[in-house]
Amino acid sequence: MDSNVQKRRENKKSLRVKVISLGNAEVGKSCIIKRYCEKRFVPKYLATIGIDYGVTKVQVRDREIKVNIFDMAGHPFFYEAFFSSITDMCENGGKRPVAEVTVGFTKEQADTIRRIRNSKDFWDMLGVKPGATREEVNKAYRKLAVLLHPDKCVAPGSEDAFKDVVNARTSLLKNIR
Repeated sequence: MDSNVQKRRENKKSLRVKVISLGNAEVGKSCIIKRYCEKRFVPKYLATIGIDYGVTKVQVRDREIKVNIFDMAGHPFFYEAFFSSITDMCENGGKRPVAEVTVGFTKEQADTIRRIRNSKDFWDMLGVKPGATREEVNKAYRKLAVLLHPDKCVAPGSEDAFKDVVNARTSLLKNIR
C-alpha cells in the first residue's frame, strides 16, 4: 500500500481526548457533563458518588474526536477511594472494569437494601458499632453509598435505602465530636 494513502488513513482515525472534571460539591459539574454528552438537561441531580463517566463525539474539520469525561465527586470524603478508578478506566479505554458492568442489580445490593430496611437504628443501618469514630462512620457510608446510589443501582428500594443511609450518616456525625 502506498505510504501516503496509509498516512491519510491514519490521520482520519478518530482521536480520543480524556477530560477530568474536578471541583466543589454541588456546583453543577454533572449537569454540565450530562448536557454536553447526552444533549439533555437534568435540573435535579443526586450527588455523584466517587466517579461517573460521560462520552461524546465531536467533529473538528474532517476528523472525529471522542471526548471521554470523568466526573469526579465534589465531596472530599470520596477522593481517597476513587482516584484509582480513574486510572483503571483510562487504561481500560474509558470503560469501567468488567466486574462493575452489570445488568440489573446484584445480590449484594438486594441484601444490603433488605438489611437497611430491617435495621433497628442508625448504627445498625451503617453496619458500625455504637460509639464508632467519624472516620468509621464515613468509611461505612462511602461503601454503602457506592453500592446503592440511585444513579448506579436499579434494585427496587435503592433510592429509599440510599436516602436512609445519608440520613443515618448525617444524624450520627452530629453526635460525634
